Amino acid sequence: MEKLVYENAVEGLFIKGFGKQLSPTLKAAMKEVGIDVDAPLKTSYPGDIVNRCTQLLREHVFRHESDDAKAYAALGSKTLDGYFDTLLGRAMVGVLRVVGYERIIDRLPRQMASGSNYQFVEVKRVKPGEAEVSCSDYQPHPAINLGVLTRAFTHYFPAPDFKMEILRVEPARCLYRMTWKPG
Repeated sequence: MEKLVYENAVEGLFIKGFGKQLSPTLKAAMKEVGIDVDAPLKTSYPGDIVNRCTQLLREHVFRHESDDAKAYAALGSKTLDGYFDTLLGRAMVGVLRVVGYERIIDRLPRQMASGSNYQFVEVKRVKPGEAEVSCSDYQPHPAINLGVLTRAFTHYFPAPDFKMEILRVEPARCLYRMTWKPG
């Protein structure tokens, strides 16, 4: 199976999330790799191409940040803002706000899989106010998911005292711990 990233995720990341920060040099480099942000987007892109363009984004937009984890977490955070600024994302955020953070945590497998055909997520409730989240995709850096989820649960669907950390990175998955004050 070819790993594909869907148009809504590409739009959220590159156009809505970082569109104004894409210099002509960065746009040209991305186009050479396979994503032309000045043309109508395709319905999907190979995951390797999206990951390479994400690395280019990190290299250009966050070049001042020497810590990859901080840079990719910031990239993930802004990606979520961009995704929620797409047509699909705006509709989704409205529904999810009604659902509330506790139920969203249990729905993460379905929500996080909406951007590609290869992201598999499992959520294991450890105890009240703590869950482990296993993500099959964390490329090009595990802090991307950290940034996405931290932004979601501290800004869009605030969970009291929310914190998230990377527990373990393995070749085929990354394991995160989420904690919050149970309600």
